[in-house]
Amino acid sequence: RRNCQFITTGGLYMINVQEYIYNCEKMINDSKMHYLYGYKGETITQALNNSLRSQYPNVWTYSYLTKANQWIGDKAIDCSGFVQKNCGGSVEIGSYYMGEKWGEAPFSSQNLTGLIGWRSGHVVVLSGKTQNGMIEIMEASGQKTGLRKRWANPSEFKKLLINPFIKNIRYFLQYLRSILMIMYH
Repeated sequence: RRNCQFITTGGLYMINVQEYIYNCEKMINDSKMHYLYGYKGETITQALNNSLRSQYPNVWTYSYLTKANQWIGDKAIDCSGFVQKNCGGSVEIGSYYMGEKWGEAPFSSQNLTGLIGWRSGHVVVLSGKTQNGMIEIMEASGQKTGLRKRWANPSEFKKLLINPFIKNIRYFLQYLRSILMIMYH
């Protein structure tokens, strides 16, 4: 018996890769945007902080909550929210789902711009810049390090993922192929 899964992207709003990279850089440079686990771009509130503390007590320790409460009124995002929010994606899925369900790009890809670096528990956006075997990434990385750009060794990531919200016909067709393969199993 086939089991059909309905996969939604909250309406397939797609942007071009240059706009996506610009949005990521703009968010990184926004001093009122912070990293907080579980946030997807919302305004920081005491109520949401308390809710996340009860949902994720191993992450939302007392000291984590205290720091988060200093930013009430600003906005916050985590790594999966960072990847989705900057391309207009409205779905709220975690890095695990991305790693399992989004189409994969080969590490030998000529153009890395806009691809997603994935490892268990973390996702980043590749800017497309390379230097001495390193790749420039943009990420929401942790409460202490925040949102940032940095150079990374490609071996940090288990997979390169195709962002289904980016207008890149070659990768979009590959993404559709991967979706069709998981829709029926």
